[in-house]
Amino acid sequence: YIYNNAPEITGGNEIVPYYKGNLLKAPNTLKVTDDHDGEISPTEVTINDDEVDYDTLGMQNITYIAEDSWGRSATKPGSIEIRSAMDSNII
Repeated sequence: YIYNNAPEITGGNEIVPYYKGNLLKAPNTLKVTDDHDGEISPTEVTINDDEVDYDTLGMQNITYIAEDSWGRSATKPGSIEIRSAMDSNII
């Protein structure tokens, strides 16, 4: 009998700046480890942004979701800061 634990998500505690119109992705400081799959890349982490209002600037709550090859999942709350696309322009 083999028991598989859900992945563990650590790190990624910083507030992620998000500029309107860009792709939302998990920060590289987010670490996901699994007892069978080993390390899972942050690029494979899903971000639940159902509660985010992209038309309102400021802090918004998100949830990171990691799933292993067995279908077991783990979640971790996170935060993004919605910023105007004008803030990212360099003159």
